[in-house]
Amino acid sequence: MRGIASSIDSNEVIKKEAKGNSNLDLGEIQQIISDRVVVQKGMIEKETYEFPKSLVRNFDGNVLTIEVSENQLINFKVVNSQTPPTVRDQYLSTTEIDRGGGSGGGIQIEPTIENSTNGSESP
Repeated sequence: MRGIASSIDSNEVIKKEAKGNSNLDLGEIQQIISDRVVVQKGMIEKETYEFPKSLVRNFDGNVLTIEVSENQLINFKVVNSQTPPTVRDQYLSTTEIDRGGGSGGGIQIEPTIENSTNGSESP
């Protein structure tokens, strides 16, 4: 870490707001990992970004300012196959199952087994 980033206590910035150039909302700081700042944006459809600490410009106690523009965000976006499905993906999946799609072809109900004595019992 160099510059302003080296003087910031990592524990102090966790769960604080992160802003980019022109007051761009970057989300909430989740963690500091060696030379990176991990930020997450969104409530339902979350996006995660990892910025090098060298881009940190200021921390006022509430907001961490990072030297990044909206056009540059794609370069820092974390693509993670372990990310849970979005609400839209879950909806589309459920809709497919309701139409009889999916691996099981819909919900199957197994027949009940009747008593071989047709319900009568002998004493």
